[in-house]
Amino acid sequence: MFNLFSSVWYIFLALLLLMLLVTVHELGHYLVGKLFKFKIDEFAVGFGPKIAQKKRKNGELITLRAIPLGGYCAFRDSTFDEPKPFPEYESDESESSESGDKLSRQGGGQNESSRQGESLSGSQIGHLGSSDSGKSGDIKNETEHSHKGSSYLDDKAKDNSSSLETTHLKDFTAQHPAKRIAVLSGGIIFNFIFAVILAFILLAGFGENLMVVRYELPVYNEAGTYQIGTASVNSETSGAYQAGLLEGDIIVAINGSNVHFFHGPNPYLNHLGRQIQRRLNRGYDNIPITVYRRGVGEITENVQIGTTVRTRTVYREGAGYISEEFTSPNSLGIFIGFERLNRGVWFAFTNAVAFCLKLAWFMLSLLGSIVTGVIGLSSIAGPVGTIGAISGVISDAVTHASIEVVISLAILISVNLAVFNALPVPALDGSRIIFTTIEWIRRKPIDRHVEAYIHFAGFLMLIGFVIFIDLFNALR
Repeated sequence: MFNLFSSVWYIFLALLLLMLLVTVHELGHYLVGKLFKFKIDEFAVGFGPKIAQKKRKNGELITLRAIPLGGYCAFRDSTFDEPKPFPEYESDESESSESGDKLSRQGGGQNESSRQGESLSGSQIGHLGSSDSGKSGDIKNETEHSHKGSSYLDDKAKDNSSSLETTHLKDFTAQHPAKRIAVLSGGIIFNFIFAVILAFILLAGFGENLMVVRYELPVYNEAGTYQIGTASVNSETSGAYQAGLLEGDIIVAINGSNVHFFHGPNPYLNHLGRQIQRRLNRGYDNIPITVYRRGVGEITENVQIGTTVRTRTVYREGAGYISEEFTSPNSLGIFIGFERLNRGVWFAFTNAVAFCLKLAWFMLSLLGSIVTGVIGLSSIAGPVGTIGAISGVISDAVTHASIEVVISLAILISVNLAVFNALPVPALDGSRIIFTTIEWIRRKPIDRHVEAYIHFAGFLMLIGFVIFIDLFNALR
């Protein structure tokens, strides 16, 4: 029962973290929209039925909805009520409008007599429809009365026209494309800025979890409950030892490629293996390794790539625990440990943006690998898989009291939201930015109905894809 409660609690925390990052995204749209004085009808956290709401004095509705897997910022838009183009598009028509006004003024006498005729007709209709239709009256008085009625109706028509025009000018699609692009980009930018702030907190407060040079490591039994011996490197066959790398040196760059805090153990080792192979493919038998040595600073040494002789403790039937030698080809002659390195506030300040940019590029590269088939669909997750993975990380973080792990995860998700929404996929911000840019270049929007259908189709495809991914991973 306790395990069930814990699982539900961690899932709740995962949803809370995801909702926080989605809300940051929507807040970006909202604040940039407010900056440009866009009319906003609703700012919603979540989807589905309303749980709570608050209406502001300006008419904006702030709502909390039942399904915590998204949110939205609803801008005022009467797109399908035949909206006029934004004012800049009408500048070319202003001259023809002015010439039409001139012709109208030139024919003033004829127009005046026409208006008088219309007024008389109006008085007759009004008279026949009035409760005093049986009473006689002076034609002159009736005409004057009809003029007053006509003037009143004209004024009301002008007021209504002005009201409609004012309402239209508040619509999202009536704003200049540059403003709309800024609003559409707001969510992407806010997610990235939030990731940068978290990266600064992580680097300044906890440092980076980087690879450490080890020449000896403890060996534990299969259950990991007690140490059974050691694994060590033969220093005479170790390129790193011969190059002068010391136990405890922290590796910060391999072959000129920086190692980043968002890498985990497996990506670190894969990165090291790729860089070694790249050097060998280019005909080199060594590789530059940059390490940070406490009390000294950064040092770069060319490490020989070769076959390393190692010793480890193993269990053999009938012999018990024994030491045996084994060789590692294309090796630097080290074991890899992990240790956090905090290089101070200034380093965190100057590197937070670069780290997030590198992370965004890493995600784009990963996406490219998925599209080209280099990486299978099993490496990505839908909403259910994502929530499960997040809750698992939060559970481990709570167990080991590692808040930095949760911060790292939040950085990863926030950058992922920025990259994902920037993609030119219908229904996403990137696609809407492209449509708006095309409109700006053409000085004429693509048919709003066609654009809406395209985005709706894209939305259905995205929903179908993520459901398919969850089902695929569940059945695999």
